[in-house]
Amino acid sequence: MPDPSDAAISHKDATAEGETKNETVVEEPPSLLDGTAGSEIIIFLVGSDEKRYAVHRALLCYYSPYFTAALNDCSNNEGIPPASSGGPDESHDYCMTGLFIFAEFYNVPQLRKEVVDQFYFEYACSGVSILPDYQTIIQAFSSLPDTSPFCRFLVRIYAVRWDVSYDEDDDEAVDNRGQLPKEFLGDLMVEVGKVRKDQRKFGKAPAMPEVCEYHEHSTKEEKTSCRRTQRIENAAKKAAKEARTREEMIVDRELRHEELRLQERLKRKRT
Repeated sequence: MPDPSDAAISHKDATAEGETKNETVVEEPPSLLDGTAGSEIIIFLVGSDEKRYAVHRALLCYYSPYFTAALNDCSNNEGIPPASSGGPDESHDYCMTGLFIFAEFYNVPQLRKEVVDQFYFEYACSGVSILPDYQTIIQAFSSLPDTSPFCRFLVRIYAVRWDVSYDEDDDEAVDNRGQLPKEFLGDLMVEVGKVRKDQRKFGKAPAMPEVCEYHEHSTKEEKTSCRRTQRIENAAKKAAKEARTREEMIVDRELRHEELRLQERLKRKRT
């Protein structure tokens, strides 16, 4: 994993004895101990139950270029995409990946778990073959070890779901695919081999492992308990999502019926 001190590097020209030299200046990360982290706090609501996480703005911006830009836009009244937004999209994924990287550097295991859970629910439990975009992979593998649970999740879901139709009509995505880190591609080859082995053995495509495979458990008992809890929570989330879908369908149907009734009234008036 990269050293935090390497996270922000700037270059400046230094002139000595009439000659210009390039010096690399390493910016020290903001510190909570010496007060350089400041007092401005950003509150994130993560996951469907909107758990609150308070993060110093200076620390967040130091470790995540995304938040540097997003928070500057926010100060210009352009707004920042919420970390708790509904379905997956590029800005949402980039935001959540930045949170995981922050939680990795500052050892916030519960925040790491929340991010993994949200990615898992949005992609592995979605019921459709959607994938995190290539930029998410590039962002994660450039800042995290490939043994990170989040990186392992990205490798596995691509091994199970990706095929050439995923990006064949998207020139930008194809360009981004060419920038995928070699660490990801190497791990992906191994994981694809495991998937094919399971297909030959069981005669069907393997499913994604349970989300607990991407949690950080210290004991088997803890993992067993977590697996049981996650099954209950995922079932509840799925039921809630289906309920929202049914409600939306009912509203759409009622609106359609009302539209038809209005059209019928207009016809009667004309006749």
